[in-house]
Amino acid sequence: MESAIFAATFCILMLFVSRSHVNGNGLLFPFGAAEGDSFLSQSDDASSGAIPITIPFPFFDHSHDALFVNTNGVVSFLIPVSQYTLTPFPLDGDRRLVAVFWADVDISHGGSVSYRKLHRTPSNEELFGQADGIIRQAFIDQSKFSSSWMFIATWDEVPFFGASGEALQITNTFQALLVTNGRHSFAIYNYEDIRWTTGTASGGDSSNGLGGTPAQVGFNAGDGFTFFGVPESRTDAIVDIDQDSNIGTRGRFLFRIDSSEIVDSGCNSEGSLAVFPISGSMLGGDIVLISGPCLDESSTIVCRFADVEVPGQVVSNTTARCVSPLVFEVGRLPLRMSTNGGNSFNFTGIFTYLSPEDITPSVKRLEATDWMNEKELTITWDTELLRDYVTNVSISVYGYEEDLATGEAKLPFVYSLYGINEEQTVPYSAGRFSFIRPRAPSGAQYTVGAIRVSQYVQGQDEAEQTLPGMWSDIHNLHWLYPVPDPSAWCDGWAEEARSDLDFLEVTEPCPCTLTQALVDVGRFSEHPLCYSPESCEMSKPGAVYCVRADTVSEFGGGQECCYGSDDNILDVARSAGSGFAQRRHHGGVAPYKVAGRVPYLSHWFWDILPMEHCCIYSQLFCQVYKRVRPSQTCEDYQPPQPAIGTGDTHLFTLDGTEYAFNGVGVYTLLETCGGLLELQARMAVLQQGDRATKITALAGLHRDKSDQIHVEVSERRGIDVWFRQGNDSEWTMIEFEGTQIRRVELEGVAVFYRDVNNSGVMTKNIHVNFKCGVSLVVSTTSGLLNVFTSLQKELKGRTRGLYGNWNGEKNDDFERPDGTILPANATMQDVHQEFGPKWQIKPEDSLFRYPRGKGPSDYTDVTFVPLFWSPSDVIIDESALRICGNDTVCAFNFVVTGNEDIARATKEAVDSYKTAVKSAALVICGALRVPTNGQKEVSRGSVGGVASFTCDDGYILQRESELVCQENGTWSGEVPICAPVTCDGLMEPANGQVEVSSNNVGGVARFTCDDGYTLRGNSELVCQENGTWSWEVPTCVPVTCDALMEPANGQKRVSSNNVGGVARFTCDDGYTLRGNSELVCQENGTWSWEVPTCVPVTCDALMEPANGHMEASSNSVGGVASFTCDDGYTLHNSQGLQGDSEIVCQDNGTWSREVPSCLPRSNGGLTGLESWKLGLIIGGSCLLLLIVVVAGISYTMYRKSRKYAFTLPRPSEHFAESTL
Repeated sequence: MESAIFAATFCILMLFVSRSHVNGNGLLFPFGAAEGDSFLSQSDDASSGAIPITIPFPFFDHSHDALFVNTNGVVSFLIPVSQYTLTPFPLDGDRRLVAVFWADVDISHGGSVSYRKLHRTPSNEELFGQADGIIRQAFIDQSKFSSSWMFIATWDEVPFFGASGEALQITNTFQALLVTNGRHSFAIYNYEDIRWTTGTASGGDSSNGLGGTPAQVGFNAGDGFTFFGVPESRTDAIVDIDQDSNIGTRGRFLFRIDSSEIVDSGCNSEGSLAVFPISGSMLGGDIVLISGPCLDESSTIVCRFADVEVPGQVVSNTTARCVSPLVFEVGRLPLRMSTNGGNSFNFTGIFTYLSPEDITPSVKRLEATDWMNEKELTITWDTELLRDYVTNVSISVYGYEEDLATGEAKLPFVYSLYGINEEQTVPYSAGRFSFIRPRAPSGAQYTVGAIRVSQYVQGQDEAEQTLPGMWSDIHNLHWLYPVPDPSAWCDGWAEEARSDLDFLEVTEPCPCTLTQALVDVGRFSEHPLCYSPESCEMSKPGAVYCVRADTVSEFGGGQECCYGSDDNILDVARSAGSGFAQRRHHGGVAPYKVAGRVPYLSHWFWDILPMEHCCIYSQLFCQVYKRVRPSQTCEDYQPPQPAIGTGDTHLFTLDGTEYAFNGVGVYTLLETCGGLLELQARMAVLQQGDRATKITALAGLHRDKSDQIHVEVSERRGIDVWFRQGNDSEWTMIEFEGTQIRRVELEGVAVFYRDVNNSGVMTKNIHVNFKCGVSLVVSTTSGLLNVFTSLQKELKGRTRGLYGNWNGEKNDDFERPDGTILPANATMQDVHQEFGPKWQIKPEDSLFRYPRGKGPSDYTDVTFVPLFWSPSDVIIDESALRICGNDTVCAFNFVVTGNEDIARATKEAVDSYKTAVKSAALVICGALRVPTNGQKEVSRGSVGGVASFTCDDGYILQRESELVCQENGTWSGEVPICAPVTCDGLMEPANGQVEVSSNNVGGVARFTCDDGYTLRGNSELVCQENGTWSWEVPTCVPVTCDALMEPANGQKRVSSNNVGGVARFTCDDGYTLRGNSELVCQENGTWSWEVPTCVPVTCDALMEPANGHMEASSNSVGGVASFTCDDGYTLHNSQGLQGDSEIVCQDNGTWSREVPSCLPRSNGGLTGLESWKLGLIIGGSCLLLLIVVVAGISYTMYRKSRKYAFTLPRPSEHFAESTL
């Protein structure tokens, strides 16, 4: 008998061994003894017992550390399952199941069930790679999934219960793989051969294993409500599951099982889309994978991102691909997909567009600060992001511009960059590109832009934005379009900016201290470029931390506040590290898309660009920039009022009352904003059997104003945030992990995600900011929530709930819903019985999200009685003292929970609350008006802050120029007045006049003098800013001309040097004047001409006579020219008479005689012509003499006859008279 049993066992073992060798040839992963599998006993309804899991395995949103393998086709968590007649899902009783093929298996007479667990090692890398490949191909958001742990369970040739004889040959072979990386987990079902569905105990036919209640395939959460089933489960059709698939491989199914809902990887026709990645830059270029509808080769994909349509491609029967387009807006935007070329868009998902500021640039500019000066420039890029899609890339520059008049904003392609060797493309895998800084392109000049690395497609330069690509940071394009004179640029910009300063009146005032800024999470968040002394060094030297206003002002502006090492705000006038006002809010202004409202780009264009030109490239104009972009200091700042709920639920009210309330249920924590905003807290028992409670979830809603928010503890992720848009809509979880999403703007409420470093341990904080002035900071520790709540001052006197009646009085903090008040000195038991339960909500008023099948009553226990205590009951032992110091709340939590993490978190929450209370009590002086025609600069609005006043040009201060914020919250004096500056009246000068345009600053006085007088001094005086004229009053003095020198070889006679005086000039003999002989003294004090000169008189040069010669001693006066003739010639003048042989240069510059001629000499005397001429001359002379004599005699006789006397004149007299 023993030998028979041994033989049978040996045969079965050999069967296992041989099976392991022949398996793994297709669908099934390797299994069997040779692979190291463990085997269930050869029996009916057997279970493996708990199999430890060395890393947490997430399933149905819970982490598990053990599992069970059951013969009946099930892997279970929490408890083993031996049930053979399956009950339809959903099941309760912690039956958390992976039902591969749940049916009545009996391996007593054949078949085997084996399993093994694997950690990833080099020796099994191929096996893990195969599993990863299946998952990556099927799930678009798991393209980089890499598993670290795997569990393989195999049911090999297992028969059904009740089979006998030939029916034992009817067997099923199937396998389950559970795969995880610790965060995501998947189940792979492999069905090699399915031939039966039902055991006889479940109504199956004993001959074939069909009929009855067929097998069930799917997953069950064990809560009685949540499950997933394959459609053919519990039907006869399940026998054909080995011919089916949800991923296109016959016999294989794949599911994602880590979240609260099982995700089927197959396609659907229900209209929903899965999108990966779920977010990207609003600049576009991201490859977005989309799954949902069933696709084939005939599908023509068109994606509509918001309202922009782009073409897509089919990747597989379940996946399509589109490139996100440029959109000038951010937030959760609809993504619709058409499979028929855009005729209809029946499938919808969500894609979150992020501001370029919130995206880590995939393209880096090396040594970016030197790009304006360096000749060779270099960029690098992420070589993994597009690795599967892009081979070669091109590098381009895009320029941003916007026009406020038209509202147009655009980011066009402006320039293609070429490499050092003139290459236009480069392999994507190179990850690096260097180029010579080019000359400025012609055409439009762009000042702001970015560099894009794009997939290269020849001829697609202008359309490359439709191709996959990556972007650099937004930056100043000064390196491509140089600004020759930044000072002039800044001056022109400032001139325009001065006409647009109204926005400064409505910007958010800054917190006075860094402590206040960190507390005021409802209005401010950290600046991404300045959040530590090291990070601030480059952009804000001297600052240690900066915050920015999250809320957009009435005029679309923002605010930047920076703080020094002394915790105080830095004044823009006194520190280079101070903040600036933002004309355009960094986050943009909804609904975005138009000039001035575009997220980050408008801010860059209107604020950062001029700051760089004015304060970096032209420091001379930085003061100009500060005048038109001054940060608002903290005058009139109103800090928020804090309240907290922490640990074993301890609460501090808005008025500072500390108490404990350990209810189990859902309560109104806060009601405010006119009763329309309600914040609810869900409390549960800290641990099973404990007499302490904790906050496990929060929910909030501003009715008719906001979306509904739900924040809860997550076993796997720490904190989950859900929202929905109305009571009838589905809840949506906001995904922060694994994305770059850090802020989600919803209707009436914004949600922020923050990683916080607590003593070297990174923790998650969730900020929830309702627009009506309520903010929450939620953190988690050991399965409980700590909530820090802050309210803006305008809500004071308008609150109810567990946070109390905020009115500055503690004695009415325990006000109940009916208006009655529990005394402030009530005991913890009184609070538990007479105050807290009164704020328990009705089930229909709950704002929480509930798992399927659950509601408020499942989280309520009115019979729960906590441990009542008072501070005197707490004994702070050595351990508590080490953790808590003297903090009794922390010590109590440590004593009750025994959990150091909870105790530390409680202490931290209480410390933060006390700090916030102290900062809220900081004395702050009110806002000071800016004097008309003046300016104001305030160092800070808290005690000791100084307000300095100056006046515009042309105005002068009256009263003190500086005021100090005093301890009583008032300033030390009144705001001074800027009065117009005036100059004294002016007297007219003697012999002159004055005309004054104005005695105000800039006024001009113009002086003139009477004729004959001239001004001594400036003719124009200007009234200056100090109230004095720019020069002394001029005088009118007589006009005189300068004394004149006598010319050499000449003389002058001057009648007067006054106006009208005449100077006359003459020259000595032999000299003549060159210039005017008379000069007149003119009204301008100058003579009418230059002084003349006396130059020697000269006669013209002479020519030698023909047939003769000439010798001249000089051409000057007195010079003699002598003439001689050649032989046979004699000198003659022009009358033919004998000429003079010498002529003299006379005083008048002429020669005394004409130049003689040399004529031929006649033989013996005169020629006939000469004789005739001589006779004519002599005869004429005689005739003339006779005429004269006769005339004289006649005249004498006439005179004598008139006088009746006659005297014969003497001959001499007669001669003399006759010659007159």
